[in-house]
Amino acid sequence: MNISTFRTQRKSQKGLVQLLRQGNLLCLACIACLSLLLWAQGTQAQTVTTYATGFDGPGRVSFDAAGNMYVPEVNTGLINKVTLGGSTTTTLATGMSNPRSIALDATDNLYVADNGLLGGSANTSLWKVTPAGVLSTFVNIGANTNGIVKDAAGNFYVTRASPGNDVRKITPDGTITTFATGFTFPWHLDIDAAGNLYVNSANSRKILKVTPAGVVSTFYDYSASGASCSGVALDAAGNVYLSFSLRDFSNFPTVTSYFEKSRCFGYQHLYVC
Repeated sequence: MNISTFRTQRKSQKGLVQLLRQGNLLCLACIACLSLLLWAQGTQAQTVTTYATGFDGPGRVSFDAAGNMYVPEVNTGLINKVTLGGSTTTTLATGMSNPRSIALDATDNLYVADNGLLGGSANTSLWKVTPAGVLSTFVNIGANTNGIVKDAAGNFYVTRASPGNDVRKITPDGTITTFATGFTFPWHLDIDAAGNLYVNSANSRKILKVTPAGVVSTFYDYSASGASCSGVALDAAGNVYLSFSLRDFSNFPTVTSYFEKSRCFGYQHLYVC
């Protein structure tokens, strides 16, 4: 597997970058920032633009069929709706604790992974938010949740932190099964066209690949780097994009060139595998 630097973001404070692909764009939500950035992919002409601002700790976003963006605010428990083009932002739902990631079903209901506390205890609800903003518990997942994605059949895959350290599969009718185990603090994940999952096992510093049959293997081991990987995203060609927070590149492959623009807090480096 080849790995190269796609773009580097540098600034003085540390932040975490969440990633999401949308067509030929990568959307970056910086936990320590107030902005959402869009990166247009190209060989030598990646461009960065600010898409929307004013968020308090944006998490991993999602889009509906009309191009509206839904942004969880990690620090406030809100879900925001941003219209196509980024011109209008409204609060769609409140009442969550630490929403991290969103997936949508075919009728634009939102399903939200939340790894915060409610009433002093770990939140174990996987939330459902209707297009009208009505919040309810879709299922009780039994642990904090970090990431969520949906496959082509409408099934959801959710990463559970402690207790759990696994990936749960949830059918559209709410049936929960354990899909894969063997992770140490699984964080965000994404899915390719063949239904393979790519899961950031944060504490073991590995990206693990999970086949549709639930077979787990190591896709990329970054443990020697000492880096913290926060985001995972795939493009239509199956390239895997990883966002890292690190200051020392000595344990990473030598990179002949990369693109840099100071837009996001932290030593944020986006790699493509």
